[in-house]
Amino acid sequence: MKRKTKKSLKNLLAISLVLSVALTLAACGRNQTGETVDSQPEDNTVSETTIAIKASPDKYTWYIKNYVGKNCASIGDTYGDEKRIDEYGRGEVELIMVADDGSFVDPTDKESLRNYVVTGQSVAPNTELKLVFEKYSDGEESDYSIESQNIEEIELYVKRITSQTSTD
Repeated sequence: MKRKTKKSLKNLLAISLVLSVALTLAACGRNQTGETVDSQPEDNTVSETTIAIKASPDKYTWYIKNYVGKNCASIGDTYGDEKRIDEYGRGEVELIMVADDGSFVDPTDKESLRNYVVTGQSVAPNTELKLVFEKYSDGEESDYSIESQNIEEIELYVKRITSQTSTD
């Protein structure tokens, strides 16, 4: 009987440990409000948070990407109107860089963008982006032209990358 009790206690302890670790991990970095996602630790570094982005089920529904931890030069493209744009299917979302020190971040200067990393975003990853396609006069729906979409822009909160020099 003692042997069975010891084994049960060990199993109970193991289960408790696993549950406490799982709950701790679930609580860390969780975005309860659905607003800004921020992964900026005190030591001036930004870790890229791995979030599985849902796959688009059709041409009408897309899911906002996770930009946190990404270098600004690696996301989106700048077009003739000097806006940084990221594509979601046939839709386009403007990416607005907001520097933590209030400085202007030029979306057309790829070299300058290399000096910034995303620390947060105004629209949470996996937020649904819905596209409405234009209709032709005969009622047929276009496969290319977007009439409207529910998210037009995302503010990306960015921080200048500082070089860490060793003082040995």
